[in-house]
Parts: sequence; structure tokens; C-alpha cells
Amino acid sequence: MTRWRPLKTTGITSPGRLRALRQSDLLETGPEPQFDRVTRLTRQLLQAPVAMLSLVAADHRHVKSASGLPVPSSARHDTQLSHSFCHHVVATAAPFTVCDAVSCSLDGAAEAVRELGIVAYAGVPFVAVGGEVIGALCAIDRAPRDWTAADLDGLCDLAEIAHTELRLREAAARDALTGLANRCQLEQAGVLALARAEKARRSQTLFLIDLDGFKAVNDNGGHAAGDRVLREIAANLSRIVAADGLVARLGGDEFAMLPVGSTAADARDAWCRRLEAAATLCVPVGDQHLAISGSVGLATSKPTARLGWDALLAAADADLYRAKARRRPRSL
Repeated sequence: MTRWRPLKTTGITSPGRLRALRQSDLLETGPEPQFDRVTRLTRQLLQAPVAMLSLVAADHRHVKSASGLPVPSSARHDTQLSHSFCHHVVATAAPFTVCDAVSCSLDGAAEAVRELGIVAYAGVPFVAVGGEVIGALCAIDRAPRDWTAADLDGLCDLAEIAHTELRLREAAARDALTGLANRCQLEQAGVLALARAEKARRSQTLFLIDLDGFKAVNDNGGHAAGDRVLREIAANLSRIVAADGLVARLGGDEFAMLPVGSTAADARDAWCRRLEAAATLCVPVGDQHLAISGSVGLATSKPTARLGWDALLAAADADLYRAKARRRPRSL
């Protein structure tokens, strides 16, 4: 009996699965030693000529790591889904094996044999932190092979190592108090967002939110009261932003929001109002109620001018300083 845990089946094109794949930040990064070690161990443990860690997008498969492929093949990271068996692993959310692709009637078997030389295949789910199957760890043989339960057990154990790497990254990227992304995670996401914006010749906006009146809560109610305020505002921000962007805590009482895609001027104005509303609270402290409000600053890159992350952050911080001094009305 193989040691794989039952997973929910969501389908290749499920929005939640594709969102988890994007948020993993694995599609747009190069080879990484943590995952290369997993594919090398897979190849050694299963005595297979080739091992791969593949990510399955809506219309193609991306090879995150490979061991045993010749250099020209290794350089070709993206292939059609019809040219691999990894999408079957994702579709079923379970281990999948092919003993002899030459005599297999599955869709794509002929292409896999002809284009990639796959004759025998064994793959298990590669799972994101949230439980979504975003790809597959697989072993490939150039000759027919009867995969054993021990083979699949070994694959499952190694896929769990790759999953643990994602969990460690998630923990390192989270603010311990609020559960939001931390400054390091925001920077990584911001650099990728700016690169995408430059490639697509569009703008990218960054919002910063700073709390007004927070010091009075700490002074009168202690740090426990302050922590409760930060957690509540973090929850408010997460709720209104949802899948439309990344919310992060930069430290102290300062937060940030990095929206997905481009935002027009009227949308930026609407976001400012929503973010300010999310940061507005009336906090009971002893026999008094203290008002918390939020100031919002922003900066937007231009499609025609290259702007680095540090420059975007500095521009948003300068606008936040002006907003705190102005407190309304604000100009975009």
C-alpha cells in the first residue's frame, strides 16, 4: 500500500489551483538546489534514467527541476500537456503510472514516446501549502517497467520533501503576529510584478498603509491591545483585497498592498478609499474608545520607464508621508 494521502480533485483549470501555482512563485524562477536535490534523489532511489519535478499550468507543463536529461532537453522547460503524463497526476490528485507507453491507449502517449522518449512513467502529486496539486514528481524509464508499491512509496516520500520546502518558505515569508506576508515576501513579489509589468508594457502600483492613533492604543492598553488591533486590521485588509492582490505587514503599524495587474487612476482612487476604510477602527481601552484611522500612499510605475523595487517603495513611502500630513483631500 503506497503512502500517499488522499487529496481533493479540483481539475487542471480550477481557478484556486492555478492561483496556488502562481502564488508559489515557482513558474518564473530558475533552477533551485533544493528541488534539484529531490530529482537527483528520485533518480537514484528508483534507479530511473530520468526524474523531473513538473508544474502543470492550464495549457502547458513547466519543468522546475530535472535529473538525467541531456542539456538541450533540459533547456526546454515548457512543453504541451499532451506531451507528458503529469497532467493525469494533477487531474486525479493521485499517483499515476504507465508501464509501457508504446502500447498505451491514453491520449498523449504517442507524443510522449515520440517527442520525449518516455516509455514507462510513475508520478505522484506535488502539493502546494494550501493542499492544491500544482504539479508532479515523476520518474521516467526508456524501457517498459512494472512500477512497484515501493517505487511509489519512495516517490511520495520525496514529493513530501519538496512540499516541506514550500511550507518552510511560506513560514519564512509570513509575519508571525498577523499571518500576512512579511517585508521579504513583499519584495520578492514586487520584483516579479515589476518584471511582468515591464514585459507587458503596463504599469504596476504599490499601496502603503500607516495607522494613525495606534500609539495611543499601545500607551493606554498595552501591547496586547495593540496586537489585537494589528490582527483585526490585517484581517480587514485581507478580506477586502482577497485574490486581487498581496497584503503584507512591513513592520510596526505599517502595511502594504500589491495589486495584481494594472490599476487605472479611478481604480487607484477606489483602492485608497477601501484601504483607508479597512484601517479604521474604534478600539475600547478601559473606559474610553480610541479612534484608529489609516493613511494611504501609493506609487505607480510607468509602462515606458523601468523602475526598480526600491525606487517604487521609496516613491510610495514619500506619498504616504504627504498623505499623513495632508489627511485629505489627496491627489493621484
